[in-house]
Amino acid sequence: MDPYWREDGKDLPSDLKKIPEFSLRSHEGKNFTLHDLKNKYTLVTFFYAKCTGICPLITRSMLNFLPKIDNQTDVHVVSISVNPEIDTIGELKKFRGLYRITGDNWTFLTGSKDTIYDMARNQFSADVKVIQGQNNLNDFVHTENVYLLDKDQYLRGMYRAKGSGDLERLLIELKTLKEEENIKKSKG
Repeated sequence: MDPYWREDGKDLPSDLKKIPEFSLRSHEGKNFTLHDLKNKYTLVTFFYAKCTGICPLITRSMLNFLPKIDNQTDVHVVSISVNPEIDTIGELKKFRGLYRITGDNWTFLTGSKDTIYDMARNQFSADVKVIQGQNNLNDFVHTENVYLLDKDQYLRGMYRAKGSGDLERLLIELKTLKEEENIKKSKG
């Protein structure tokens, strides 16, 4: 997905994906909705706590990325579990503890599997499929992508979390998105 940038205050294209209202539970046990992201640029990842493949790599990449946006209070990271039956609020807390994530600018979410899968597939085009694994366990084929939402919850970019190249591009494009917002406000 190539990001879309407004040109001279033009409207966003009608086919740009917008995240619909949702209700999930945070690692703190609180209800979390789209309202919690109001006036925030949001970085979204999909993961599951027991993953031994791509999830630890994504988490470490995001931990390395966070200091680059440390002073940007209008940026929030949201990690949504694709294994909500197992990733309870307690498991999300353990996961945060394992990676020593303490800041309040990174929220981990769990909730209805239907809500999460619908959002992952239809709004983010994330590859979230259940495959019957060994010993009757479910394995997930899921994405290594980080998704950028603007302050109006439109999907504006997709970046690979593996390695640092795409995350450097994300940093540049986040700045571009903020400049676009400032131009929009000034023409207001």
